[in-house]
Amino acid sequence: MLHWKGSPIRSGLLVAAGALALALTLPAVAQQGQGGGAGAQGGEGAAMQSRAQVQELRQQLAEIRQAALEANPELEQERQALRDSVTEAVRAEGVDPQEDVGRLREIAEKLRGGEVEGEEQQALTEEYQQTRQELLEARRKALSNEEIRASRTEFQEKLLNAMKAENADTEGLIEQYNQARMQLRQQMQNQQGGGAGMQPGQGDTGAE
Repeated sequence: MLHWKGSPIRSGLLVAAGALALALTLPAVAQQGQGGGAGAQGGEGAAMQSRAQVQELRQQLAEIRQAALEANPELEQERQALRDSVTEAVRAEGVDPQEDVGRLREIAEKLRGGEVEGEEQQALTEEYQQTRQELLEARRKALSNEEIRASRTEFQEKLLNAMKAENADTEGLIEQYNQARMQLRQQMQNQQGGGAGMQPGQGDTGAE
């Protein structure tokens, strides 16, 4: 088992475990893109497979996390307190996370449903990207707060230990999850560089 305190591997496990518990969930958008040729379509197929793997691993870890929280009610209380602190800090940056996430979901539903096209589609895509970026930046600043960062690290350690108590394969699953996410991110970047265009929300795991 990997339990080296302070090691890069350990840090990666803690970050992934914490992200699963704390991330502001951003809705993914499965928007139809412009045709990019056979190469782009091949890349799209590979990205879809990687995305499915990420989602499957995330679901497994979410179930372990939920079991750990149910078995340790004090952890659920700590998680909620930490989320409240992060939300308050995000609002201090001039961003309303509930309102913004609601708007992102609304845009995602419109784009997924094919209700819009042309200039309206482009405008919604740009609004999605801007709103998402502002939300992520505000959250990044909130998490840089020294007190929040210390509380988050402590919670991540407790959560990871509780998850391992529920399922001995937790660390291996987290490593697979991190690797799958990196692979998906690289595939999406390759598509974007090849002209296929990265659509809003593609590559989002909901765990960042």
